[in-house]
Amino acid sequence: MAVSMEAYSINLPTELEQLIFEFAAQCWPRMIPKFMLVAWRIKIWLEPLLYKTIIVAQTPSSHGEKLSSEGGSLPGPITHSSLYAVMIKRRDLLQKSARNLYLSHDDPDIELDILSACPNVNNLWLAAGTGVTNITLSLKRLHCTLKALFGFDPPNFTLPLFSSITHLEIFNVPLDGIDVVAWSALTRLPHLTHLAFNDDDYLSMCQTIVPNWNSLRALALIIYTEDAFKSLSDDNPIFNDLAQDPRFVAVICPEYLSDWVRGAQTGRDYWSRAEDFIAKRRLCEVDLLDCCLPEYEDDEDD
Repeated sequence: MAVSMEAYSINLPTELEQLIFEFAAQCWPRMIPKFMLVAWRIKIWLEPLLYKTIIVAQTPSSHGEKLSSEGGSLPGPITHSSLYAVMIKRRDLLQKSARNLYLSHDDPDIELDILSACPNVNNLWLAAGTGVTNITLSLKRLHCTLKALFGFDPPNFTLPLFSSITHLEIFNVPLDGIDVVAWSALTRLPHLTHLAFNDDDYLSMCQTIVPNWNSLRALALIIYTEDAFKSLSDDNPIFNDLAQDPRFVAVICPEYLSDWVRGAQTGRDYWSRAEDFIAKRRLCEVDLLDCCLPEYEDDEDD
């Protein structure tokens, strides 16, 4: 006698089913659109996760190639036009869901429109001159150029935008030089504990303000190759002076985009690895003068 497939179906409790699908969505975010097709209730559960981390690029194909090596474990990029469609149809969804925003775009008007649609973002990466300091955002992490922050004005870290920031990364250096007095305002920010630069021109300023900055937990210099690290450590006395501070870490990070997205999705990025490395330095598990944090693949299983 034929047996109906319904006889073998398993009816999971709704709460358990939701947990399973949300876990799967976190593990494979690129599969979320397909998961949402299973049932309407699953679409309701997972659609907010689809826009938790948003990567906007002018040419998403290049960003997609950089992220493709991660399989489906990291979300892929979208064009600003695709995001605009969501902004028009489901602006409420973006307002509630978007937490991590990567804007690799050089049009400040486009960036400003997107930022305005995502008021609850707390982890932001951007490069264009949007005048972001004029937008009300409660940011925890900010990765940006100085132009994105201040346009062509001098740095001013006393603005309200910085009052909630815990992690700050600056990509470039001021064209008119680094005013130590202006940058010392960073030491008075109430929540800032992690600071990063990708240019060694900042080292002299750091040498001045960091030693007495007791609330700072990590100072990172982002370096893209080991050769660049060797050159700095061999020829730069200021670098070697900072290296004696266990909070200072030279991070080898050639795959920056993947690292940022991985951190947004899982919490595991160069910051978390730097914290682990600093703890090892303090416990003398590594040489106290060894400030070089190797590439992610070399450090993954430590």
